[in-house]
Amino acid sequence: MCYNVQYLTKKAEEYAARLGRGIDEILPATQSKEPVYQVSGFVFPSLPILLPHMPIGWASWGLVPSWTRDLAQAMDMRGKTLNARLETIDQLPSFKNEVANGRCLVLLDGFFEHHHLAGKTYPYFIQASNQAPILVAGIYTLRQGLPGMDSPDTAIKTVSIVTTRANNLMKEIHNNPKLPHGPRMPLILDHFSESWWLNGQLEDLRRHSLEDGFLKAHTVLPLSGTHSPGNTPRASIPFLYPVIGLPQ
Repeated sequence: MCYNVQYLTKKAEEYAARLGRGIDEILPATQSKEPVYQVSGFVFPSLPILLPHMPIGWASWGLVPSWTRDLAQAMDMRGKTLNARLETIDQLPSFKNEVANGRCLVLLDGFFEHHHLAGKTYPYFIQASNQAPILVAGIYTLRQGLPGMDSPDTAIKTVSIVTTRANNLMKEIHNNPKLPHGPRMPLILDHFSESWWLNGQLEDLRRHSLEDGFLKAHTVLPLSGTHSPGNTPRASIPFLYPVIGLPQ
């Protein structure tokens, strides 16, 4: 699963180039947020998202489904909807409506995942091999006037990151033996799969696998605890553990 990410640490010009957009569509939104070097989805941070023909925007991580009755139910749901599995996304009530009407792109610098070895876990930072920004499939929804909100005019835009089966690199890294569906990774979009996602071509995406070499990874300091660098640039700096056999 994908629960820790990094974004907005690169220049806005790089995001604009990756998206084929004008800098005026990217810069205002990126200037309004502090850089995030490492954040957990379980604090429900805002993620940069992109909709077709729209400037970059923001959505809170952890989807509030369209059928949610009130704010209490929404908060209960959010920890369960950080990720949505590509294989079942159009079948589950939590995501079925949003995948039909709320497909979007999530813009990231990279993400973190843990490798399990001899009863311990070792965090990795994963990014594009050329260190360019990456686009991840997302689904979003906009809810307004949920009972329990301060005002009936209050709107909340939320998003889930779509995950898919792991490619060869991520199979090595994301090897938690307790995973019910095997190794996973965010549904990272290349130029072919990006259009498939936005056009709702789910079967094409399910047959697609991210090419080997698209990503690279290295071990980093712990993501939490006393040795964690927290939300600082050190979060993604390589840190070597004295363990033989970890993928590099």
